[in-house]
Amino acid sequence: MNIYDKMGKNVLTKYVRDLAYSVMRGVRLCWVAACQRRIALKKVRELHQHKRPLRVAFLLYELPFWKNEPLFKAMEADERFIPAFWLTDEPRVANDEVRQEIRNACKEYVRKHNFLYYEAASLQELRQQFVPDFLFVVKPYDHVIPFDIYELKGILPIFVPYGFSNMATNLVYGGWKLKYFYRYYVESAYIQQEARKYMKNKARNTRVTGLPMADWLLNSKVERTEGRKRIIWAPHWTVRNMERRALNVSTFLLIADDMLKIAQKYAEQVELVFKPHPILKRSLYKDEEWGQERTDAYYQAWVEGSNTSLVDGDYAELFGRSDAMIHDCGSFILEYLLMDKPCLYMERDDSRPEFNESTKQALECYQKGQTSEDVEKFIQLVLAEEDPLAEKRAAFLQSYLCPNNQSPVQNIITDLLNP
Repeated sequence: MNIYDKMGKNVLTKYVRDLAYSVMRGVRLCWVAACQRRIALKKVRELHQHKRPLRVAFLLYELPFWKNEPLFKAMEADERFIPAFWLTDEPRVANDEVRQEIRNACKEYVRKHNFLYYEAASLQELRQQFVPDFLFVVKPYDHVIPFDIYELKGILPIFVPYGFSNMATNLVYGGWKLKYFYRYYVESAYIQQEARKYMKNKARNTRVTGLPMADWLLNSKVERTEGRKRIIWAPHWTVRNMERRALNVSTFLLIADDMLKIAQKYAEQVELVFKPHPILKRSLYKDEEWGQERTDAYYQAWVEGSNTSLVDGDYAELFGRSDAMIHDCGSFILEYLLMDKPCLYMERDDSRPEFNESTKQALECYQKGQTSEDVEKFIQLVLAEEDPLAEKRAAFLQSYLCPNNQSPVQNIITDLLNP
């Protein structure tokens, strides 16, 4: 019996088909990358020869995920670029009232700063209004990227994450669209190696630049010496069991009521700031035990408290003027460490977050907690100005920031101008 008979016709056919598909996919990805580089070179030549600035569009549909202001402002001040915002709706928001509220917040932001922007419903409309050369997005997931790769033609798509990469999963890196992006800017060589494990193009479109949000956060840092200690509480949105246990991280339901009581208990010593994940309110609206009425009342209680407040949106200044933070959000693990201040990470017994190694190392710079009693112990340490993990935190930050010995913003601009 020959090997063909042993394997069986169907098995061999499937093997050959899969192999052929894999080879064709690899060839196509290389071809797309080569075409994109030719397009980028042509755009840069036009910049130098005809003084035609590079037109850069930044997709903006939910303000809390916008953390690239330093990059936008740097391009605005550079005659080689014309940056503009593309305002559109978050695809997953079904509630008309919530959608309008989100859109209004984005418009208020761009108008406040006098930024150039376009309210285009589609990529075709943006192309007619602005004609971008590059298009920046901040989320890698296929279902929230509001265009098809084949629509882009001469526009080069670029991904800059809205947060530091904290999970090593196919969910983050395995999107169909992301592998066809011209550039994917990452914060470290470690993240680049992680991406190579999952991306079908072996992460050839990644560049280690650091993230502009590092500049955004570091520029906001100030030293606080007077008044009540300002402590942030930032709960995640995954309040009920999710299909993926890796996303079961929110401890909100375990301590929500107690947090208001703790705020009252330490009213003379602490200012407690409620900074919920942008999706938490929507998640609570759908929850059987909470619903819209209870959720709205809870949020309002934080607004009305004598030593409490609610921040929903830009949080750079909040981070910079805080003394400590309590949270369970993956993206904040590395972000708040940039502030080099005490942090408490809240954990759940039933959670199995698939954090990557750099995030696990960052968590070693955190104190851990699961209950409201743990929250109180942490607050007492902050009031006593005891910071047992200060040295470990400083050592981690020293090894993680500013690739190539220059700022992330400058790294990105240098890469765009040198295809």
